[in-house]
Amino acid sequence: MPVLPLTALAGYVLTPLVLLLGADMLVHGHLTPGGGFQSGVVLATGVHLLYIAGDLPALRRLRPLAWCYYAEALATAFPDVAGAFALAAEQMRNGAAYSAQVLGDGGSAVIPVAAPHWTATGIGLSLLSTGLAVVLAAMAVRPPPVPRVLRPLGPISRRCIDVLHEVHSGHAGDYVAWLLLGVTVLAALVAVPVVLG
Repeated sequence: MPVLPLTALAGYVLTPLVLLLGADMLVHGHLTPGGGFQSGVVLATGVHLLYIAGDLPALRRLRPLAWCYYAEALATAFPDVAGAFALAAEQMRNGAAYSAQVLGDGGSAVIPVAAPHWTATGIGLSLLSTGLAVVLAAMAVRPPPVPRVLRPLGPISRRCIDVLHEVHSGHAGDYVAWLLLGVTVLAALVAVPVVLG
C-alpha cells in the first residue's frame, strides 16, 4: 500500500527532531520518573518514523536487527544491573547515605523514597494519550480518504518528498546532518522569543 505523500513528508521532517528529543530525554532521564524508559521509546519512535515515511531500506541500514537481538540477550541475562546502577546513583545523590556507607560513619542513613502520586488529571491524560495512540495507529493501518480540499497539495508534497529522498540516503552521516539541521532549527525557534522579548 503506498504511503500518503504528506505522511512521508512528515516522517522525513520529524525523524531528526524526534531523535534529538529522545537524546535530550536520555541525557536528563534521571531527573524524571521513568525518563530512561521514555527516552528509549522516543528514540525507537524516531527511528521507526522512517518506516512510516515508507523508506524501509533506510530503516534497515539505521537499525540492524542483529544488534537488537544481542542487546535483548544481554538485558535478559543481567536484569538486575540497571537496578543496581539506579540504587548506586540514588545513594550517591544522597550525601548522608553515601558518606555513611563509604566512610563508615557508624550509622546508616536511610535513603528517602518518594511515594507514587496518582491524580485524576494524570490518569485522565494517560487515558487520553492511549486513546489518541490507538486512533492514530488505526488511521495508519487504514488511512482515511484524502479530503478534496487537500488533494491539490498531493503533487506539491510528492515533489518535496522526492527532494528529501535524494538527500536522505540512509547513511549515518546524513542522519547526523539532519540532526544538526533539526538542532539549528530548534535553537532558532527558541531564540526568536528571547531576541524579540
